[in-house]
Amino acid sequence: MYSLAFLGLISFLTALLLTPLVRNLSRRLGWVDRPDPHRHLHGHPIPRIGSVPIFVSYVGALGL
Repeated sequence: MYSLAFLGLISFLTALLLTPLVRNLSRRLGWVDRPDPHRHLHGHPIPRIGSVPIFVSYVGALGL
């Protein structure tokens, strides 16, 4: 039971640390979805690779 809680905590902390790094990297490299009035509702550019840190933390926790 404790090992599942530990893996969940490790996954959460990894995602928490990686998300701002990936967000800033995608903004710097221009990997963002720019809003337009016809198709998008958001008002500012949104990173396209936002799910990568979540996937990496999940796979990393499974690897442990």
